[in-house]
Amino acid sequence: VSAKETELQARLRIVQNAFKPRNNCIVLRLDAAVRADKELNPFGFHFEFDRAKYDEIKERKKRQAVSRWLAFTAFVHNKLGIRHILLVVMMSLYAILGGFMFEAIESANEKQLVEEAVQGMTIVTSDFVDLIINISLTEPSETVRFDTLSRLSRRYYKKMLITEDRYLGSAWHKAEDIDLNIQWTVLPAMFYAFTLFSTIGYGSIACHTWAGRYISILYACIGIPLMLLTIGDLGEVLQRQLCKLMNWTQCRLRCYRSGKKNEDLEKGKMPEEEKEEEEEHEQVLPMWIAISLLLVYLCLVSVALYYGDKVEPQETDFPLAASFYFVFISITTIGFGDVMPNSVQFNPLTSLAFLFGLVLLSIINSSVYSQMYNSFYTGVMAVERTLDFIHSDTYQPPGHRLFKNLSPTISTLALSFPSS
Repeated sequence: VSAKETELQARLRIVQNAFKPRNNCIVLRLDAAVRADKELNPFGFHFEFDRAKYDEIKERKKRQAVSRWLAFTAFVHNKLGIRHILLVVMMSLYAILGGFMFEAIESANEKQLVEEAVQGMTIVTSDFVDLIINISLTEPSETVRFDTLSRLSRRYYKKMLITEDRYLGSAWHKAEDIDLNIQWTVLPAMFYAFTLFSTIGYGSIACHTWAGRYISILYACIGIPLMLLTIGDLGEVLQRQLCKLMNWTQCRLRCYRSGKKNEDLEKGKMPEEEKEEEEEHEQVLPMWIAISLLLVYLCLVSVALYYGDKVEPQETDFPLAASFYFVFISITTIGFGDVMPNSVQFNPLTSLAFLFGLVLLSIINSSVYSQMYNSFYTGVMAVERTLDFIHSDTYQPPGHRLFKNLSPTISTLALSFPSS
């Protein structure tokens, strides 16, 4: 027989039971009827599994797991900032996606190109060996045999370079006509300087002396900021003029649709209200207009390079698709250098065309950045407000934590009240 519970023990039990979590799904049921199949007795009781309570507890655990994850995300946002993490994660996922995509596209083609190159070099090597054997057996004169084999060796080496697509720009190609094929003349040197301060960097022409390489470093350190300043200034001027033209066109269209005649509009002047609105905020060219202008410019420069490169006969083809690819890679300052024109790559007009393309690209960058900033950060700020609320609700301030730590003292006070 258990001892009788004292009043203090009862108080302590009440306080403890008030904070005790209960996740038990086994419930006690009083027997209220006589049922022989379920062995029920009106004077007894039994335990049974409560499916509804089990489902409720399971759902609550899921919500708790989600809440813990949100609380952790809110904690990380409070320490680092969720927008920075999102941007890094987005760029990482984009890079991973690009890796899988380009691997799927280029892997099989690379293996096929290697097989074709090996087959071509095998054929060239076999023909060269047959010629050597034939000349060695049929030519009695040693001097003639030596001259013939030397000439054939040079021809074999040239064929091997052509088979691997490395002949143009090689030392053998330059030696055939040193005055025509040498790279370091005034125009190619100017083109190299442009690739330095524009950060394109094709790799088709580069310094081989250490003096030239270190001077290139110094030249780029001075030229890159100057190039950025020039592009920014010209882009701002061009965007302002294009916005004025767009506003003037919109005003004329509105005037034409409304049927009103305005002398200021006929003289090319804008109404005073629209002038004040334009002065209040800096206008950005709509993205679709900027992209359309860049596409038109890319097509025009591509066609000009394509026909300009066909003026002189060349050993390799430069199709229109390759011209468009080369222009886009150049204007975006990617500069792979895998596709190059034959005769116009060192032309100063090519550099000027790319410079103006960089100015157009700066307009697109400002327009795209402005619209992406508004759309992206609007959503991110809503997420940040939600995470701030979760963090403030989950990670309580010091006063709340102090109150929770005083729970033993509160229990002691409950036990210290005088008995009734």
